[in-house]
Amino acid sequence: MQLDYIETNSNPAAVRVAVNARVGRDYLARRSWLIKNAHTAAMPTDIIVVDDNTRDIDRMASALRLMFGRDISIRIGKTLAAMNVLLREKQPDLLIVDDNLNHGLRAEATLAAAASHRFHGPIFIVTGMLTRQRMVELKKLGAIDVIHKDDLDSTRLREAVLKIGQGTGDV
Repeated sequence: MQLDYIETNSNPAAVRVAVNARVGRDYLARRSWLIKNAHTAAMPTDIIVVDDNTRDIDRMASALRLMFGRDISIRIGKTLAAMNVLLREKQPDLLIVDDNLNHGLRAEATLAAAASHRFHGPIFIVTGMLTRQRMVELKKLGAIDVIHKDDLDSTRLREAVLKIGQGTGDV
């Protein structure tokens, strides 16, 4: 797969960030691979999405329903407290959490809260600001995959779900 590199000066030291090319032959090859391997993926039927941005929630819910059909249950929380209530009600098959909830509450707190509810299922983190270092940190804390919000579509979510079936969080 071809990677394009961009320079970002958001940190004091310039960082080279790999950006997947989402057009042309590479994109079609990825879609083809996903379709061929779709049967190996675990099919979640109950998903909790925790994000404080309604537009992002709508995008994720649309992509998930496109992938798994309209019969899946997507429970939505906008705060850590709401996530706690949802986890107490019923353990989901998949937990998708924003990295930065309510202006300062980071994924470390939400991952710890999920662990306190004895949730041991797959967790995806979505974020608007992603560096390689942050991705590694979140995966060490237990996230199966970390997805940048700009890449949030049914193809990228399908790739993440396939990682559940393979038991790997490798990129």
